[in-house]
Amino acid sequence: MKFYQLLLMGCLWTMTCKANDRENKEQFNFLDLPLEIVTNIAALSDAETSLALRTTCRLTKECVDEFYLLSLKKNFNTFTETFEAEFEEFPLEYKKSLFKSIATNLLNNDGCFFVPQTSWLERDLSKDYLSISLYRYLKKDKAWAQELFSTLFDKRIPKKNADLALTLLMACLPVTHIYGAPEISDSSRVVQRFKEVHHETLIRALKKLKAEHGYFLVGLDHDKKRLTTKPHFIVVNQSNAEGLKRLNQEGYLPDNHPHTIVYNIDEKNATSICRDLNIGKLILTNINNKCTSIGPSCLFLRGCTNLTSLDMRGLSNLTAIGASFLERCITLTSLNMRGLSNLTSIGSAFLRGCIRITFLDTRALFNVTTIREFFLAECTNLTFLDMRGLSNLTSIKYFFLYRCTSLNSLNTEGLPAKVLTRLKASMENSTHSSLITENQGSPKGDNAA
Repeated sequence: MKFYQLLLMGCLWTMTCKANDRENKEQFNFLDLPLEIVTNIAALSDAETSLALRTTCRLTKECVDEFYLLSLKKNFNTFTETFEAEFEEFPLEYKKSLFKSIATNLLNNDGCFFVPQTSWLERDLSKDYLSISLYRYLKKDKAWAQELFSTLFDKRIPKKNADLALTLLMACLPVTHIYGAPEISDSSRVVQRFKEVHHETLIRALKKLKAEHGYFLVGLDHDKKRLTTKPHFIVVNQSNAEGLKRLNQEGYLPDNHPHTIVYNIDEKNATSICRDLNIGKLILTNINNKCTSIGPSCLFLRGCTNLTSLDMRGLSNLTAIGASFLERCITLTSLNMRGLSNLTSIGSAFLRGCIRITFLDTRALFNVTTIREFFLAECTNLTFLDMRGLSNLTSIKYFFLYRCTSLNSLNTEGLPAKVLTRLKASMENSTHSSLITENQGSPKGDNAA
């Protein structure tokens, strides 16, 4: 009976929306449904009732379709894919209502749930559920670690370098953390249940990863010549970065090489790796959760003229980035910052002179309060900047968008008023200044720039 009452409420709401739609000539979507109706419909939906729900109205259909899209992704339990649909755009309150109904079932059935290491869902889940690192448990369960290592790398863990082997394995695993109920006191039981339920699926995922590309483990692998046969993921710890430099010196990282470097920052502070190093695609990780800062002035990737792609999603504990982090990376076209949810400050010249960057998404930077000078200066091909993520920004310094001559779209919704004033002052012509007036939305007005 409760189901039909909800269905009736949804239909009545839809009729009201349609009436308002005709009157106001505005387009409504399923987010116009009251949150409690959406939540209950999603929780009650099963294979039988969903067919009835889909036929009731457009709004309910879209709601149920979205819920089932998540279900098809195994309720965000996927090892090798990251769910990147428009769901990320939805209000956090709405997302959490669906998370709760899904997570409750998963916790009851499996005792835990998980998402890919680089999923944007990590940002939201880690705030409400107990995050359990698999690293310490793999260190104790040597047989399990050995099976995963052998599956992905076709070799055994060496006794003398077991710790190195484990960190390199963790840097390549699609899942490094699982999530449990906040009140859990013995997480070892949760990990054991995860192993029982999902081990075989994880093994299949690792076999798929191995089939797609090769791996070269710096400090463990010695057959360097195979780097000339096909593209590899070159996996290295920062503490063993000299091995990566030797590969470069010996000609295994020539200009335009096809390899991707997975660089695990296993120390508290990230230090410079760019000195004459040919890096094309770079993935930064932080398996032991030690790294909290880059810099303050180490010029981490400054002048890395071969860098085309940088993925920073693995740096979830990072709080500060020092000066000239990516300055003059003139071939950089792709920058993924979705993991930087704890970042609070960005040093000067962050992307200065990155002339191939055309778009920058700041939505993950919602905890950033300070950005120093020349943040995007001389990014001459930057056409669109989305600043909606910078809602807590209190200070920006001069030349923020200096000589961004191609900028034609700027979303500043939610920025504090005084930050907008400083931003407008940094624009170098009236055309760019007008972008702020047109897109500022409803800024907050009390914070000082």
